[in-house]
Amino acid sequence: RRCRGEEAATDDGRRVGSSVTVECLSQSEKERFWAMSSPEGQDAITCLESRMSGVTKDDVIRAVTDPTQRSAWDTTISGFQRLVEADPEDPWREEVIYFMLPCPRPLANREMLQRCWQRDLPGGGWAMLFQSIEDENIWPM
Repeated sequence: RRCRGEEAATDDGRRVGSSVTVECLSQSEKERFWAMSSPEGQDAITCLESRMSGVTKDDVIRAVTDPTQRSAWDTTISGFQRLVEADPEDPWREEVIYFMLPCPRPLANREMLQRCWQRDLPGGGWAMLFQSIEDENIWPM
């Protein structure tokens, strides 16, 4: 099944346009996961859409961005820290988080510094966006 735009999707579930490919990697009744990439670039953008019942938005925010909550369930990372707290007046609620992602040998573990935004969407939806960054003023890597 196609994740986005019927008009631009190929038969194998990918959408191609302006040398950008969007590919649905996994899809179920409550989740969709896709990736967008370009042959000219080295970056990829991934997106997980998840529909949950019985869980509040605030529960999800705490589970993902609060160091104590995140450490309780996400055993794949270590050293999780919230380095920049969201300004209550900021409609995007921008924060910066840091964690260490273990990698298999012979690769070195990867330090991740990410900017995180939260945004209410039309129709009652909500999005949490993450972007890996480098910022020597926040965390010298």
